[in-house]
Amino acid sequence: ELAVIGSALGFIGSVPGYPILLVALFRRAWKADPEKPNERRRAWLLFGLALAGYVFLAVVPVAVRPALMQSKLWRCWLEYMSVRVAYRSGEALPAGQYLYLMMPHGLYPFSE
Repeated sequence: ELAVIGSALGFIGSVPGYPILLVALFRRAWKADPEKPNERRRAWLLFGLALAGYVFLAVVPVAVRPALMQSKLWRCWLEYMSVRVAYRSGEALPAGQYLYLMMPHGLYPFSE
């Protein structure tokens, strides 16, 4: 579960995090001391690299990655997102109204 939470913070959290990082790098480059040209150049280079990486991620289509789908992290996600049926005594539930809880994304009501 810790692997799933950590990777979610890293990947899903990067959606708002990457633009925030770009703004911070831009402000740092903009406010760099003009009397220190090497420091200023390095700040703009870092911003340019981060911006190029962001544009690359936004424009380049995602390819299927079989190695990723065979990784331990992928298995952790599958285990975390797997559907489990909770009921007593191993018998099918009687007809009726039920509420399905799909972690971590919500509740789904179903009826007969």
